[in-house]
Amino acid sequence: MNTTALVVDYLIIGVEGCCWILLFVATVNEVIVGKNWVTQLKDLPNAPTAILLGLAIVFVYAVGILFNEAYHVVFKKYIETKKSDRILKDRFSSLTNQPEGWDFVRNYIGHCSNYLARRFEDWNHRKMRILRATAANFALIGFLIFTYSWVASGFMGPRAFDMQIAFIVFTFWVLAGLALWLWYRSIKRYYNRLADIYCFLNHREQERISRQFRREPQLSQEVKS
Repeated sequence: MNTTALVVDYLIIGVEGCCWILLFVATVNEVIVGKNWVTQLKDLPNAPTAILLGLAIVFVYAVGILFNEAYHVVFKKYIETKKSDRILKDRFSSLTNQPEGWDFVRNYIGHCSNYLARRFEDWNHRKMRILRATAANFALIGFLIFTYSWVASGFMGPRAFDMQIAFIVFTFWVLAGLALWLWYRSIKRYYNRLADIYCFLNHREQERISRQFRREPQLSQEVKS
């Protein structure tokens, strides 16, 4: 994958992750300290803007890498693996030379056409990475907005049931659900498309081998004559 695109993906995931981290810190601070955490930032020592910006980018990038790997493990274990196994069984059950798994399919496609494999994998992995992280991050942001509002109101009062807060939370959860649905669709399309490419390349390879076998007797007869 292009390095610039990968860095951008990690920064996007990191920014989303940092949003709910700040909300989580604010909620915990509200419960333990009982003081608005934003006002406490004024007591921090001043530093050059360039240094702060650089540190912020590094932190966001690191958070993006960390959360991307965490979401990948969780989503792959509980959702993606089950779906991909069903597709593997359904799509290749009729083939005489069935692939051993999706790693074999990817390696076979890469062996036949490295350019096709690289372009296909890069685009689909990037899209699924963003959708997966957005679904998780937006769900957490919505939950923590509601939690912080509830805690800040003293666990009661009008702010706990403010319609604006409810609308914001609802919006984040709807967007999280939409991202999760799009990710699930992308998973299904990705593995089905991967199976299509494998079948096409496998069929082409079988035809090439068949033509080669048909030509060998003709060549041997010509040599004898």
